[in-house]
Amino acid sequence: MSFSITGGDADDRGPVGCVVRFILAGEAGDNAAAAAELHPDCLASINGDVKSPPGITGVALDEPLTVEGNVHVPARLNGPDGSDQRFVFVVRPVEDRWGVDLNESLKATFGGDPLEMMGDALREAVAPLGEAMEAMGNAMSSAFGGGSSSSENSGPSARRIAADDRLPSAGVALPESLTAHLTELDLRRRIQRSDPNDDFAPSTELSVRVLFDLDPSWTANACRGVTITEATAITGENLAPIDANPDLGSESYASWERERHEVYARFALAAPQKAFTGLKALAGNIRLSVVGGELLEIALGPIGDLLGKSIPLAAFDIELAFERDQDNNLIMRSPSGWPDRISEFRPIDTNGEALSQSWSSSDDGETVTRTYSNDIPDDATLLIQFWSQSAETEIPFTVEGLPAKLD
Repeated sequence: MSFSITGGDADDRGPVGCVVRFILAGEAGDNAAAAAELHPDCLASINGDVKSPPGITGVALDEPLTVEGNVHVPARLNGPDGSDQRFVFVVRPVEDRWGVDLNESLKATFGGDPLEMMGDALREAVAPLGEAMEAMGNAMSSAFGGGSSSSENSGPSARRIAADDRLPSAGVALPESLTAHLTELDLRRRIQRSDPNDDFAPSTELSVRVLFDLDPSWTANACRGVTITEATAITGENLAPIDANPDLGSESYASWERERHEVYARFALAAPQKAFTGLKALAGNIRLSVVGGELLEIALGPIGDLLGKSIPLAAFDIELAFERDQDNNLIMRSPSGWPDRISEFRPIDTNGEALSQSWSSSDDGETVTRTYSNDIPDDATLLIQFWSQSAETEIPFTVEGLPAKLD
């Protein structure tokens, strides 16, 4: 199956080009070329043969973002079944060039220390470049059925409740409207032809990136889509997209974006038919998957007391079941449709310290099965942190600060 990269050029000497060359080197198995695109801090502990991330057939790169002196290059890693997983490449400056930092990339995408995230069984895999790529691939492909959890929660402290406690009745009201800001206006014109004997066909594309002011009491996990009710050019032309898909502008936000409460959408408007000088007005509705309210936690255990039993969780009105397989791995089963308000599952030892962990999961449509592939002892406790509220909501928005003019 062919492998493709869109959104970047290997000839680009900036951070995006660095990511493109690094990915292509991994696909080609060219260790020297891959090493040349790594940041020295990452390269110092890596050697061996490079491997391309498994199960990936293509990569689509999004617009880079500058974050604290580094550049984050969001990517969508495409699977053979048409699904994709978001990953953020962190690229750091190195004298007159750029270098990919694998550890920082894992932190930016999933949160936490990647060494703890991968668990004891994979700690040694960080040393050889090939196995480091494989570990990164396993983390990146969590949407395809596997994954790794983050380490200790660096966010707000959680209030402990019992497994038989119901959710608190008080809640935070969802916003009735949002103020939005245009952060990018992109007009592209091009001509193209598939054969030298054909005439060139012209095309025009107009897209925007919009940032939303969401009440910090809520955190957006994803944008499910945007509906445009008004999009007007300075010349008065209507630019609202016709027959747009319901998932226009859909986006799953990375952990670092959720921590910063960053909510945005990037989407195309109708191509202008007249001379385009800028955007006069933009409004619509955004559909968000959000969590909020109070951060709570339930501690279940010791693990040995949970085995072979169904453990009810009143807050979710479900039951969890625990067992061990023939290799003594801990297995947890729960109903499908586990709420999005879960912040993390974290095994902790008798001293309250987080245990390093690695896990995989499967979902048959009725039951989600999570298998921990490292040692979780019987005297450990499973800590479940979650938000008291979760919602799928549609909120109207209006973009302020317009018109935006293109010179």
